[in-house]
Amino acid sequence: MQILMLLYYNWLSLFFFLCLSSTNQKLSLALEKLQSDYDKLKQEESEKSSKLAEVTVQIDRREQARQDLMGLEETVVSLIVGFCYYCICGVERDLRRV
Repeated sequence: MQILMLLYYNWLSLFFFLCLSSTNQKLSLALEKLQSDYDKLKQEESEKSSKLAEVTVQIDRREQARQDLMGLEETVVSLIVGFCYYCICGVERDLRRV
């Protein structure tokens, strides 16, 4: 009877050991998958962060170019108005001389 009990406990221990081993193997595989997914997501996040920084620089450059163009337009208008004023004043001076 004791031998049977010993065999039963040994068999039961072996069964639990095999179940735990199988569970441990499944958990290890799941952990590897999660780690792989995490690494992939970190890589994607890094690439998107880099792309965002690049797009932000392009937007800043475009805005600066737009402001520069507006300043240039204002300068050209100012020069044209000044030139027209100078021409008109010059014509008036010439007319006074006559």
